[in-house]
Amino acid sequence: MEGGRLMKNIFKFLILVLLFHSISFANEAPVNDLIYHYFQAIQNKDLQTINRLFINQNPNRIKAYNAVFQATDQRINSIKIKNVKIFGNKGIVEVDADFLIISKVIPDSFNYQENQVFLLEKNSFNQWKIAKIITKEDFNLIIKNYFLKKGFEPLKEVTKVDFSYNTAESGEDFLNDGSYLNISGKWKTDFGILIITQNGNKIYGTYPHDSGKIEGTLNGNVLNCIWKEAPTYKPYNDAGECYFIFSRDGKKFTGKWRYGFNKSVWNGNWNGIKISDGSNIPNNTQIQTGDTSTSNMEYNTDRPGLDYKNFNLPANDPKLCKQVCDNDPKCKAWTFVKPNTIQGPNPRCWLKYAVPNPIKSNCCISGIKKQADMANAESWFKNWKIIKSLNSNIAGSNEKFGWKYPVRKIGDAMPPEGAKGAALYLHPISQTEPTHLQGHYHVSSNKKSLMFRVAGNKNGDWLMEVRVNGIKAFERVVDGKKWYELTIPLQKYYGQDITVDLFIKANGWFFEYAFIDEITLVNTQSIGPYGIEYNTDRPGFDYKNFDLPQNNALLCKQACDNDPKCKAWTFIKPNTIQGPNPRCWLKYAVPKPVLNTYCVSGVKNNTNNPSSNNNNVINDKHIYDDFNSFNNKLWIPLEWQTLNKAPNKITLYNGILDLKCNITDRSGFLASKPIKINRDEIITIKRRVKVHYANQYFEGGIWFYQTDKPEIVMPQNKATWLSAFGKQLFNVTYYNYYYEKPGVRQYVPAKHGFVISGLDWRNKKNYVVFPPIWDKWFEEEIVYDPGSNTAIYKINGQIGKVFTANMDKPYIRFIMHSYGWYTGHDIQIDWIKIDITKKENSAHNYNSNNLKMVNNSTFSIEQCAAYQFKNDYITKQIPNYLDKNIKTVYVTCKINNTPANTVLTAQWYYYDSDNSKIFILDYPYKIPQPNYTGYVTFNLEMPPEKIWPSGKYEVVITKDSNILKKINFYFK
Repeated sequence: MEGGRLMKNIFKFLILVLLFHSISFANEAPVNDLIYHYFQAIQNKDLQTINRLFINQNPNRIKAYNAVFQATDQRINSIKIKNVKIFGNKGIVEVDADFLIISKVIPDSFNYQENQVFLLEKNSFNQWKIAKIITKEDFNLIIKNYFLKKGFEPLKEVTKVDFSYNTAESGEDFLNDGSYLNISGKWKTDFGILIITQNGNKIYGTYPHDSGKIEGTLNGNVLNCIWKEAPTYKPYNDAGECYFIFSRDGKKFTGKWRYGFNKSVWNGNWNGIKISDGSNIPNNTQIQTGDTSTSNMEYNTDRPGLDYKNFNLPANDPKLCKQVCDNDPKCKAWTFVKPNTIQGPNPRCWLKYAVPNPIKSNCCISGIKKQADMANAESWFKNWKIIKSLNSNIAGSNEKFGWKYPVRKIGDAMPPEGAKGAALYLHPISQTEPTHLQGHYHVSSNKKSLMFRVAGNKNGDWLMEVRVNGIKAFERVVDGKKWYELTIPLQKYYGQDITVDLFIKANGWFFEYAFIDEITLVNTQSIGPYGIEYNTDRPGFDYKNFDLPQNNALLCKQACDNDPKCKAWTFIKPNTIQGPNPRCWLKYAVPKPVLNTYCVSGVKNNTNNPSSNNNNVINDKHIYDDFNSFNNKLWIPLEWQTLNKAPNKITLYNGILDLKCNITDRSGFLASKPIKINRDEIITIKRRVKVHYANQYFEGGIWFYQTDKPEIVMPQNKATWLSAFGKQLFNVTYYNYYYEKPGVRQYVPAKHGFVISGLDWRNKKNYVVFPPIWDKWFEEEIVYDPGSNTAIYKINGQIGKVFTANMDKPYIRFIMHSYGWYTGHDIQIDWIKIDITKKENSAHNYNSNNLKMVNNSTFSIEQCAAYQFKNDYITKQIPNYLDKNIKTVYVTCKINNTPANTVLTAQWYYYDSDNSKIFILDYPYKIPQPNYTGYVTFNLEMPPEKIWPSGKYEVVITKDSNILKKINFYFK
């Protein structure tokens, strides 16, 4: 019986994998035949037919179905098609399916019934295909609870509007006729005449108040938008959020606007009435409102012929026609026909796939699309072409995107200093649509890499994605702090022609400008860090060979380093010349190298051995490392607890040091070489860091020691292995650590927070806790003064000071690590800067008014949980699922040592059926009394006529925009 229940649960899980595999697909049968063919293919385990019935061919879908077929046989007892609704090229089919499931794992069988909803769509050949399959329960949830997508706040403020739930929440819009509520046209509003153009659910608009413009996304009858106005088009005073709620007939709207983003208060109303229609603007045309130039307009000119599209315009303005052409890659020229001339009472736009000859005509205004500025294009760009990009002006300027020289600030586009020549100015097309460039190369050498020299805006960033022959090879967020030289190895493409696709994607939507200085093939060094010889074999002089557990040449090098007999080594790549496993060959002498792309080799070299290098000390007063390569003059890579040399456990990639905790108690970390410092000097360490914890047992950080022994020697008592670095001075630790050791009072200074702790921190309360910053880049500063035995930590505008042990040794050293129980923790470091200065010359002034000293009577928050009834503070087992018929959910937390006027904010979220995180509202709570210790309660109330949608909810408690706690609860 237990096996049978297990099998049922496994099957139901696998079925859910199939039902929620959100992809698109296709078939040549009518609707009913399509459904029957699908279930027949399920019974016959016909993967090819199943895949063909969907719009897109997707290997992940086949893997999911195959997993079910491997575990079970299915026999279809009955299929009932209960309801079919067709909306143009979209359709909804409700099906009752009854299966007999026969286990191939456990001798068992059972009947399984499921009410399913098939979302269908016609392909380009007018054939019905399956787009998505979901359960009837989840489909009903989607329909009934669409208001969650809009958040609760607008619903509370606008109570008279009749909302229409007309989306399937999956991006396919199956509950309407394939189009959107038409709101394009001219509107009389509180801020003047608003002209709206529409591309599907993407909305763009202009209005006269301070040359304003809006853009946003239409979901049902609600437009969530951003407004921008002259002169800066930037928040706080000249940009912010807005929303419009349209009537069902699309003739009026009520709305609100506010300054800035992510605020809790709306600043005013924004209402409007439509005064003319723009229904003939094509839904698939993107209208950009930034380019209003008339410099290349040909007045009283027609360009007849070579047309591929024409449509009415909402206003008598030729710039609207020009903008449509500018943003359609197919368009090469356009003609605007004036109203009441030769084509009726409405203004009309004609788009052309080539450039016809001009003729004089008073009816028309024409133009030729001005291509992106290519005048300053550099020679490397001959390998590239722009597939899709913005063809509008850079915001705040009259210059288009494209090549610029000299590289400089142009409007809102602000590249960093240091470009080598001209640079290509680009920007994502929208929050969801990237700019796309494509290049072609022949890889003529096995030592080639492709180097991208790129940057972001000084006050923004963008997401860079590179694909080689269609396969993702690289992804990284690029900011504007400097020009980054990012390389992609191409050794595996040796002798091939390759296609490289560069996508410039939005990372949020705030100054996403991208700048490209150079893309070029470069030679990969044949000898890498630690003397590694890529694409090299050293045949002969072998005394030992063995398979390796991982495809990692550094494991072979490590085996050689730890064997006194070994003088050289060769690593054989798997699935090449010696079977499916990676293999290591150790050599008692050094053979001659030969070129072999299947091999990686090396020669043992004591000068590259970290343990022999740590006799060296650091006497430099100013040190900077950007981690573009490993600097063995500064660092010693080691393994946690064993202190074995571990260069293979340290990752450097495109200027980022990545310290991963990926092996329990045996991950890699970095120790600095000893740094010489005198008592009349101050050492300042600055870093740019990103920290991620994987569970509740994380305590990574940077820890400091004093020593008079430059070498690192494991002590006899290996349990005290940290003493190999010297006598502890102080620590900076990033805690998410909830373990309490039996018999130890306060095992760690804080369970959740960034902490600087000093001498005898437990007994003397010698520590300071800071709000943590997880999974985001931040800069921190650590200042150590051996003369006063103090250490200061500065982060996010706050500082804290602790007392350290008396320094009586000539050197300090520190270790950087991501230690925690189990695995998954990660600390990334972009750069580190170390400065040693005389105390009287120190530039630090920590009494500055813009810094806030953190009090040692630290604020803390604990015992957070969701409840169905207010004032239920008693710790108990919280139910996994709350009763969805209740109207109010309460979240209660205990807070300690809370300063007066502290504001805690509860941010409420809902996860929809696609696991998308949907914001509901902010709930701020101010604690007026000083040093308050007690309970605080937040609540969210469902409107009387609504019920809670099933699924997962999350409440995030924040203070000063820093996350303190996350509480999850569920409605079933």
